[in-house]
Amino acid sequence: MASKKRRRHNPRRTDAPVATVDRAAAKHAHPEEARRRREAIERSIRRRRLARRATTWGIVAAIVALAGAFVASQELESRRIAGEGDRLAVAAGCTPLEEKPDLGRTHLPSGQTTTYEQHPATSGTHDLAPLPPSPAVYTSPVPEQNAVHNLELGYIVMYFRSGGDDRLPNGVVGALSELASGETKVILAPYPKLEQGTALALAAWDELQQCPNTVTVSQATGLAESFIDRFRGGGKAPEASVP
Repeated sequence: MASKKRRRHNPRRTDAPVATVDRAAAKHAHPEEARRRREAIERSIRRRRLARRATTWGIVAAIVALAGAFVASQELESRRIAGEGDRLAVAAGCTPLEEKPDLGRTHLPSGQTTTYEQHPATSGTHDLAPLPPSPAVYTSPVPEQNAVHNLELGYIVMYFRSGGDDRLPNGVVGALSELASGETKVILAPYPKLEQGTALALAAWDELQQCPNTVTVSQATGLAESFIDRFRGGGKAPEASVP
């Protein structure tokens, strides 16, 4: 009897279907994994974009809020200064702040002079050259046609009566001299043509305030400081930004 040959177990044959299944699963898993990764990356990018937008809008909102707060604070400070000046003017018997009509800003031809109907003048035809920045304090009258040019540049000119019964007291003149010497764009000078009863006049472009000789040192300096804060380098001066 012929003996039957025993068949040898071939593991490759039994494993082959499993390998085929694994490869098929891998083919399906690879695109799925790639899709999940791609979606995760896209979600991450969207989150970063949203975060950047939120940060940008937050910064913009903060800047707008700060700008609004700054403007509001400046407005409040301006009102406070104006109110303080008004209170000092009333206490010292000074006139309210006078807004004068603008009389133009034509320059005179070289060598010519002009006269003014308003004393002191706060605008109008004036010399090509302003008074120099220094000295800030004069002991004799200055050419008004030059001083008007200073007003056009945003200066404050403090005029005072230096003689007669209505003259400004020496103590007040001294205090204003010290104030003018410590400031920029401020000039103090005698002015003999002040109206009767006026010893001190504070002039800016199209702005004027006048006081009697009964004004005290503290009233005069306080009012002058308020006037300077309100109008120096600003106000209605056409060339206030020019040094």
